[in-house]
Amino acid sequence: DAPLQQVFVELEDETLDMDRAGFHLMRGSMAEERDSFDRAVQEYRLAMELEPSLRHVSSNLASLLDRVGQSDEAAKLRLAELDLRERELRRAPQIAEVQSNVAPFRHLHGWHKEAESALLRAVLLKPRDQLFLKNLADYYNDTDRPQEALPFAERLVEVRPAHPNYENLRRQIQHKLRNNLSP
Repeated sequence: DAPLQQVFVELEDETLDMDRAGFHLMRGSMAEERDSFDRAVQEYRLAMELEPSLRHVSSNLASLLDRVGQSDEAAKLRLAELDLRERELRRAPQIAEVQSNVAPFRHLHGWHKEAESALLRAVLLKPRDQLFLKNLADYYNDTDRPQEALPFAERLVEVRPAHPNYENLRRQIQHKLRNNLSP
């Protein structure tokens, strides 16, 4: 794909000192957007070789592999990603970001209580952090537990009252609660 190759050359010229794994992740995403799946797989694999713990690379690659019918390989990648995140968690359980990062992988593998626990720990470690509050509110909301989601959505609005997405999330949860409680 000549136009895609030209974009890659221009980007590489502009970002010579950019970290290489992140650079290949970006190129993989761009290739995927242009339906150049073989190139995207190649770029994601290069990023993983350079920095195996770089966030999103294996997830992006696994999603792409699912799309092109390589579900077995995608499942292996997701399992390896879960293992990596669990090892990070054992090394640094006191870091809220590490707790939060492991949660989606746990959930994906059916470890729902463990995913919830990690999200709760992240909020306990950083009780006013918007990302962690939103992750937990979304988790409860997405798992049809609006009564548990509401306090975290309300705290989000307290922390950032002018943020329209947080207010919308709170209203959505309140609406869900009213509908669930109606006879």
